[in-house]
Amino acid sequence: MCSSDLRSEPVGERPPDEDARHMSTSTVPTLRAALASAIATQLTADGTTGVTIHKYKKVDPGVGDLIILGRADATQEHETYGGSRDERYTLGGKIYAPISGGSDVEAAEAETRAYLILASIENTLRDDPTVSASVFHAELVTYGGEAEIYEAQYVGELEFAVEVTAII
Repeated sequence: MCSSDLRSEPVGERPPDEDARHMSTSTVPTLRAALASAIATQLTADGTTGVTIHKYKKVDPGVGDLIILGRADATQEHETYGGSRDERYTLGGKIYAPISGGSDVEAAEAETRAYLILASIENTLRDDPTVSASVFHAELVTYGGEAEIYEAQYVGELEFAVEVTAII
């Protein structure tokens, strides 16, 4: 018998730790970090100050102006041997822009502030759709919301979605 026939595990079975090395990869964490940084830079360039950016869901919008980069829903094409595959996903987010008061004037100010913040997000993606080369292409595709009253203040509240194509 030649030495190449000597095996430590049965033919056709993988050691248990080998399966762990075949995990799916994703650009979502990289994009989330790069987008948060790029939006912060754009907000400063646009003169919009006092906005906190969270890369993960936060339930208390009482901290002032807030952007949350939330849920990602993704699909991947099957990998070919030695090749790359496409990853497509939508990254959802929310904007909260509170203004003290309870009149229609404050409601309009809160809504305007939320759309001003959204404009910075759109400018970020328009100026660099690769988000610092973290993905192939990203763009703002949907948004909407309203001003709602919470504890003696109006909050301009918008939800948005960024569609992403990446090659991994």
